[in-house]
Amino acid sequence: MKVIESLEEMRSYSREIKSQGKTIGVITTDADLHEGHLSLAEIAKENADTVVLTLGHSQQESRLPVKSYERFLAKYKKQLFVSDIKKCEQHGIDAVMHAPQGSWNHRVSFLEELLKDKPSSYFIDRSNDNIEQLMSKNIYDAKILVETLQEIDTVSADVVMLGEKDFCQSLIVKAMLKDIKPNIKAIIAPTIRYEGTALSSRNKFLKDLDSSKTACVYEALQEVEEELDTPWKSNPSIKEIKRYIIKRIKKGGGSVSSLFICCSKTLKFLDSMDREAVILVCANFESNKGAGQYVSILDNLQVNRAK
Repeated sequence: MKVIESLEEMRSYSREIKSQGKTIGVITTDADLHEGHLSLAEIAKENADTVVLTLGHSQQESRLPVKSYERFLAKYKKQLFVSDIKKCEQHGIDAVMHAPQGSWNHRVSFLEELLKDKPSSYFIDRSNDNIEQLMSKNIYDAKILVETLQEIDTVSADVVMLGEKDFCQSLIVKAMLKDIKPNIKAIIAPTIRYEGTALSSRNKFLKDLDSSKTACVYEALQEVEEELDTPWKSNPSIKEIKRYIIKRIKKGGGSVSSLFICCSKTLKFLDSMDREAVILVCANFESNKGAGQYVSILDNLQVNRAK
């Protein structure tokens, strides 16, 4: 397996692969890999000749001051980098790209110019109250979208692997690629779970590592979908659904910090369950870092209520 730590080396590697008539699949990640990330490798290998995984840190680099990010990066290299590389080798990844600090442009204006007058520009229009609410609650982040598109371009990918767990991010990347790089195949793979809880790098910080307890988030969503053991009639209102989910998660030991019910194609908020929808929830559970600290569990479920 090849480990690549510069953009020029990545571009050179991609040119070499393409010169052999081979296709490239890419898995973009924020590092600290788990089975959810690595499950994408098997699907990628079925759809591309060569698989590249990127070890990015878009959330940290786009939000932290420079010195703080340098400390974060040094800590990652010392504690997790070798482990991530080993996991990639074990799952048959062909190459790993870990770009140096400052490689990516995180300016949303870059994305706005790229998507100007394109349909997918809707998803980053913060003058739209719907989009503003989703972004302000970190349901998705335009700065991460910017880096993801740059990584895809640097790798010269033919196939892009996305995860259903990050529903909004994946939906939007797929829409943007359709607008600016229509020849790229974008695949959204199912969420990988452990005892019902969606796998996430942050799960290791939970105070109670029993994933069956945090599974109440997904169980609440399933109960809404199936209308099993719920107190409402067959056509619940949006308010009833939200009230049920909040109550169900509270009973399981968590608290809901954000909850949205949107059209699964446009992310527009729904007034009633009259079309294909996605329920997006972020719930907080106690952290092992001390009193008053919480870990956010993000999950979602698509519900077909079209009539």
